[in-house]
Amino acid sequence: MNNMRECGYCLIKKEFIFSGKRMSDGSKLYTDASGSRWSGKRCPECERNRVQAAIKFDAFDKNLLIHQIESQGYKVLSFKDIITAEKNGSKFTFCARRGATTKEGQIVLDAATTQETDFTIILFQSTRICSKEQMQKLIPSAQNFTHTPNPRPRKEFARPESRTFDALDEI
Repeated sequence: MNNMRECGYCLIKKEFIFSGKRMSDGSKLYTDASGSRWSGKRCPECERNRVQAAIKFDAFDKNLLIHQIESQGYKVLSFKDIITAEKNGSKFTFCARRGATTKEGQIVLDAATTQETDFTIILFQSTRICSKEQMQKLIPSAQNFTHTPNPRPRKEFARPESRTFDALDEI
């Protein structure tokens, strides 16, 4: 019996072993040799990278990265561990990494991605302490961040024609 399966993301064949356990919906749980769990078609390493990317960049950071990519003329197709964008009919990949500078001026980057990408976006974060007077000067030219809703939400909400029941209604 072949216990190898190709990951749908990194396209590498890895061990795919039935653990003997099942989820509450009856689906089987598969693991690799070290006991890490497969997540559908994603191997444990790709799933770990996906979750870390989701944790690493909040909505504010994602909007900054997407704006930066789109300002260069690209159209963002997907934002996951690896960002996929299109320009002039060609597809390109981007990875985002956090960067900081030390007192000596050296740039320090967070962990690199395992996949090769066309471009790397380094997201630097700086801190500024502003007095009330400085803030009063800054606020007229500043923009407040507002969370933009996802244009393609995963959940489908209840249809408007569906009936809801009140506690006093007879069923």
